[in-house]
Amino acid sequence: MTIEIRVTHEDHSYEQYAVAREPVTNPEAWTTVSWDNGVPEPFTIQVHPEEVFTGEQAAPVFRVYIEDETLPSAELLRRIDV
Repeated sequence: MTIEIRVTHEDHSYEQYAVAREPVTNPEAWTTVSWDNGVPEPFTIQVHPEEVFTGEQAAPVFRVYIEDETLPSAELLRRIDV
C-alpha cells in the first residue's frame, strides 16, 4: 500500500504528499502499485520503492498522525500533484 497525506491551508488550498518509510535512495527508481477500485481496469500509481508499505509498517504512521497530529519528517515526504 501507499500512504498519502493532504495538508490543507487556511485559504483551503492544499499540498499532497506521498510518504516514505525511509529516505528515498534512488530518485530514478520507481515501482507500480495497483488495486481494484471497482471498475474493469485496476488503478495504478508509480511510487518509489521506499514509499511502499505493508499494513504493519503503515500502522505506526497512521497512529502518530491520528493521536499526535504529527506528520512524518520532511525527508519522508514527496510533494505530488493530484
